[in-house]
Amino acid sequence: MDCLLITRSGFVLASSTTRTPGPLARFDPQLFASLVENNLVTT
Repeated sequence: MDCLLITRSGFVLASSTTRTPGPLARFDPQLFASLVENNLVTT
């Protein structure tokens, strides 16, 4: 399981895997959509 540190704007700062920082929508579009739907990140 991947652990992500995500900002309120939906940017991934850190990951437990070797991914480089980037937009959550690129990492996991389904998770990003779920967080937006629940007002946990802003777009």
